[in-house]
Amino acid sequence: MWFICPFDTDAGLVNAESIRASLGDFSGVIKCPARYGARISQAFSTTEASITVEAEEMIRIPDKKSTSGSLFTDGVGTMSPEIAREIWQEFTLARSKHGRRSLPPPSTFQIRLGGLKGMLCVDERLEGRVICTRPSMHKFEAPDRMVEIAQAFDRPLFMYLNRPLIMLLETLGVPLDPIMELQRKAVDKTITASKSINTAAELLEQHGLGTSFHMTSILLNLHKLDADLESASREGEFVSFLKRVLKFAVNHVLRDLKYKARIPVPNAWTLVGVADEYDYLKADEIYGASSC
Repeated sequence: MWFICPFDTDAGLVNAESIRASLGDFSGVIKCPARYGARISQAFSTTEASITVEAEEMIRIPDKKSTSGSLFTDGVGTMSPEIAREIWQEFTLARSKHGRRSLPPPSTFQIRLGGLKGMLCVDERLEGRVICTRPSMHKFEAPDRMVEIAQAFDRPLFMYLNRPLIMLLETLGVPLDPIMELQRKAVDKTITASKSINTAAELLEQHGLGTSFHMTSILLNLHKLDADLESASREGEFVSFLKRVLKFAVNHVLRDLKYKARIPVPNAWTLVGVADEYDYLKADEIYGASSC
């Protein structure tokens, strides 16, 4: 929920109605409150700005469907290699000191583009600055042409179980003992992680905690200096602060384990689903690729 006190600017009055009007045209979903709220919240989702494209650089292409009507390309568009490089260069501009900019651009981005949302994957056959969007990506009309990045898939994603997935596995007859064992190991590992700087860094990295403040990098640098949390209490306020941070991190992970059953699965990764643009795969086949 966002609240605003109306105020005047050189461009006119700014209030809730003017802000909603500036986001785009929601007339197609206004009669469905749930969808209307979801479309408005799309404009407020956490993203990072990258490049701006011109209208003529955006091409609409049809969705791909199976003979039975299944939608293969739900929310998946394509982009040229040049666009991918420009997005990656802009996206990593503030992160160049961490070495990501020297890496080749990933082949897939999760994006917001005006009233569009979904995935963009590289199509090597496209030349110049081209983005191809599909009807399934189109949610509402909006004038904005900024490509906003929700996630760049430049590294493998850890795999986690969750409550819906566990219910599905149980319904399909998968025994619960292995799942409970994974949960017990996750709890034990989380509790003991804060006792070592190295394991604490692994915990933060795996659960995506403290990324805005580069906490994982800080802990790894401390580990290189042979710092020890257990015997470093005499070193003052910083170590005390660090211990409180790790305590909060442990509580956060344990809370997710308890209420969301967010259980990490070792030696497993989450695959990002995109379409086979080249019509290469046969029925019941997938292609799994890693960027590392």
